[in-house]
Amino acid sequence: MSPRRSTFACVEPVLYVLVGLLLVVVGFWVGIRAARWVLRHRVGRTRTTGRKGEGRALKLLTRAGYRVVETQATADGVVLVDGEEHRYVVRADALVSRKKQNYVAEFKAGVASSTIAHRDTRRQLLEYALLFDVDGVLLVDADAARIHRIHFPGISEEG
Repeated sequence: MSPRRSTFACVEPVLYVLVGLLLVVVGFWVGIRAARWVLRHRVGRTRTTGRKGEGRALKLLTRAGYRVVETQATADGVVLVDGEEHRYVVRADALVSRKKQNYVAEFKAGVASSTIAHRDTRRQLLEYALLFDVDGVLLVDADAARIHRIHFPGISEEG
């Protein structure tokens, strides 16, 4: 009786390497597809949350006596880099008015970004105070249903 041979004993080692490489390539492909799906899902969820928060913020402003003048308002900015002029556009969530005063309003939802302590929010509002021709800046926390009047001493009017 002859010794029993393994089914894989006669397979060339190169074939193992090729199968391994194929598995690695398929794994990368699946990983990239999964990462793209997760990113699309997160972006979609963020947009949905933003639209809902924007609706709540606009209602909150209206109930507080503000009149919405424009949504998605833009302002042009200019910066000099080594003496060369560079132009850019910023977009704020809304321009509103109340008692003959005009304001630029930024809507935020979420604990982190809806506070002036958040560096990016603070910088965004400072840029709005510089670029929009308004009497003040409002930070509207849609989740907490609060409207904050922001004042940067020496830059924006207090009121």
